[in-house]
Amino acid sequence: MVIEKLSDADEKVRAAACEALGRLKCNAAVYSSLSERTVRQLGERCRDRKVHVRKQATMALGLLYEQAYNDILTNNPIATQIFGGIPEMVLSLVYTNNPEVLSNAHIALGNHVFAPNAAKDDYQRALRLVFVLTSVSERAKIAFGGLMKLQVEVDRELLVYLQYSEKYDPNITSESNDAVGQRLQAIIQRLAERFPEPVRYSNYFTQLASYKDEALTRGLRTCITPSSDFRVIRKAQA
Repeated sequence: MVIEKLSDADEKVRAAACEALGRLKCNAAVYSSLSERTVRQLGERCRDRKVHVRKQATMALGLLYEQAYNDILTNNPIATQIFGGIPEMVLSLVYTNNPEVLSNAHIALGNHVFAPNAAKDDYQRALRLVFVLTSVSERAKIAFGGLMKLQVEVDRELLVYLQYSEKYDPNITSESNDAVGQRLQAIIQRLAERFPEPVRYSNYFTQLASYKDEALTRGLRTCITPSSDFRVIRKAQA
């Protein structure tokens, strides 16, 4: 049984079980064969001791909720019982204070639980956001608020990063330019610490700063500027 594989001693087996659950297409057959206990066990694997298992488990939770959302929205009792608790599980990961686990949760929420690309318009996106948040506990709502606050903080730092990236010219030797470069590196290090692999992300930010690509910088700034609405952001990402 899949639930047994989720607790297997071999991390590869656990990860494969999580991935298999994430590939399920929610329908009557799945509803009759998958239990709430299995989904809870999948939620526990989001805190697995192995990185790959945690990632696969969190992604699987998001994918399952995305599949079942319309049935939950229309009050299908089986879908609600089995999958309705997924947003609570994912939001609870915010309290782990682990950048990698937090990143997994952020991706699952943004891409699958709230699934902005699945909605036809702003009204549907807002409806889904409200529906999901009304289904979770006060503790989970606080976690969501914390995520939003964190996103604002990161966006502010990214805007400062872009500002100093544009100012700094590695080909110029001067006291003022060196000061800008030192400030840029400090910003990069602070940003990188917010991500699962700080060294790798530090290298990414350093490399990005060296590109001097105006179109790329403009697109990034559009995506992280608070006043940009969903359509503007999607256009900039295209």
